[in-house]
Amino acid sequence: MTAVPATRRVGPVGRYLLVVATIGAALTAIWWSGAVSPRAHLLWTGQGMTTQSHAVWQTRELVNPGPLPVRVSDIEWTTSGIDAPQVRLSDRPPDDAPAAIADSTPFAPTTLEAGERTTIVLAGVATCIPGAKTAWPSSNELTVTLEPPAGPTTTRTQRVGLDPTRGAAGVEVPCP
Repeated sequence: MTAVPATRRVGPVGRYLLVVATIGAALTAIWWSGAVSPRAHLLWTGQGMTTQSHAVWQTRELVNPGPLPVRVSDIEWTTSGIDAPQVRLSDRPPDDAPAAIADSTPFAPTTLEAGERTTIVLAGVATCIPGAKTAWPSSNELTVTLEPPAGPTTTRTQRVGLDPTRGAAGVEVPCP
């Protein structure tokens, strides 16, 4: 008598579970890589608006912890009471604000490689109304537009003008 080898048959439930597990693993890999939705985020550096004479500035840090590069295509900063607001980038850490400001360059679209970080410098000049003794410039929102390697463009927004010691009013700057 000849022995018939035992064959294992995967039924419909087993195939269904295999398909679900494969799709789940693929979606998890796509999310983890940041290929469709970048994992880049803005960090609060603990600094509110700082002044020197009539100049005002803030720093924020943009970090890409994902394994894939992400393109930073636009940065918008909304303000009130600030003339000539500028968005600049620096390779210096944000806790060294004077050096970050001195070494910063005007924003131009750039790519953040995996694990890379950059300091965003927000700078301008306080608007003084003729006859006023003080000005109250304030920084409102920072919006960063990110383009992943694949998928739709996304934005990250941070309210940057809220300083716990001053509230939403901004900083007091003496006018000449």
